[in-house]
Amino acid sequence: MIAFDKLKIVTDIEDLTIVDESAFRKVIDKGIVSTLIYHSEKFYLLNVKVDYLNKEAVIEFTGKILGKEYPKLISIDTIRQCIGNINALGFCVVNVEAILEHGQVVACDVTKDVRCEDVPKFCSFVRAHISNYNQFKCTLLRNGNLTIEKNVTSTKFKKRMVVYDKAREMAKAVNREFVESSGLEGEFDGMCRFEINLNSKEQIRSALGITDNRLISVLTSSANPIGDFVKQ
Repeated sequence: MIAFDKLKIVTDIEDLTIVDESAFRKVIDKGIVSTLIYHSEKFYLLNVKVDYLNKEAVIEFTGKILGKEYPKLISIDTIRQCIGNINALGFCVVNVEAILEHGQVVACDVTKDVRCEDVPKFCSFVRAHISNYNQFKCTLLRNGNLTIEKNVTSTKFKKRMVVYDKAREMAKAVNREFVESSGLEGEFDGMCRFEINLNSKEQIRSALGITDNRLISVLTSSANPIGDFVKQ
């Protein structure tokens, strides 16, 4: 089953109901509220933008919105819980069934966690065994993260995968309160994370083997984009 650590969805404005307008920053155009913007980075990333001019809503969130269920990531099995947790914050209500059908995924991070005894050693091994340096640029960063990028000039065909030690990332001070409050201590020990960033509708369709960008199509894709990228 395909899973994600971040989704950005554009949907019809009717699929979202404002409950507490004071939670949003207002953008005023010619004396009229044109846009409402909600932004939070406490524990997780959550952006909600209500665009009255274009009659659309943009919802962007990370898997940490799941709290203690974060290791399950965003998937067809957890999407209703993700939206339910957003609704529980009390500033808006998102119609999950509506966005599954109408919502268009415009950016996402395809994610897979794999057990690994020594992530830095594994990253060094992968970097040393890239078979085609003409097609792929491989960089081992000082923090131990490995990035592999398709060596193309067109943004349309760019693709980037990051491989890193998830336990090390979750141990950072910025994540400490989230880990403790969610009871996730030790949950990511010995876990290597693979993540592909897809930042356009065309990239998403190509990587996931789908013909449209509806949220339901993205979440039910049978593709294995991380495996495909590794094979390439």
